[in-house]
Amino acid sequence: GGETQDQLLASIPLPLSGRLGLLSDAARLEVRAADARARSRQAQARAAAIETFTRLRAAALRTELLARSSAALHEVAAAIVARERAGDAAGYDRLRIELEVATVDEEAAAAKVLEALGRTEAAVLLGSESVPALSGPLAPPRPLPETAGPRGEVEALALSGEAASAQLRAAGRSWI
Repeated sequence: GGETQDQLLASIPLPLSGRLGLLSDAARLEVRAADARARSRQAQARAAAIETFTRLRAAALRTELLARSSAALHEVAAAIVARERAGDAAGYDRLRIELEVATVDEEAAAAKVLEALGRTEAAVLLGSESVPALSGPLAPPRPLPETAGPRGEVEALALSGEAASAQLRAAGRSWI
């Protein structure tokens, strides 16, 4: 008999070039960049929500103000009509107040439309069918806090650039 030999050759490349470390660094930078982009999107969403609800509150205040103005002008118009019938006012006075009443009523109708649009936009933002009545001042009682650190999208771009550089360096070390 002859002798048989079975051989198994296994080779495992040893990463001596530092390529894996660079790829790991690049991945970490990409994660940080994604976090920065997420923070930026959250800040944009907060700003959009504040803007939406501020516009809605402003429209509601304008609607309320114009409704009160319209009611007062209707009272003045009724008084001028009564004075005109009594001979104490000219027809010009009546025409002038009627024009003012029509102008304010038109502005009030436009304000109601803008308020309805604002309510719809706020409801979409909240993901609900309606928005409860808003009250309180138009502006926040104190200035809104400024964000600390660089803006998220700027930080994300910088980190993405660093990650791309790390990936490029890793690709240059692909020999092992």
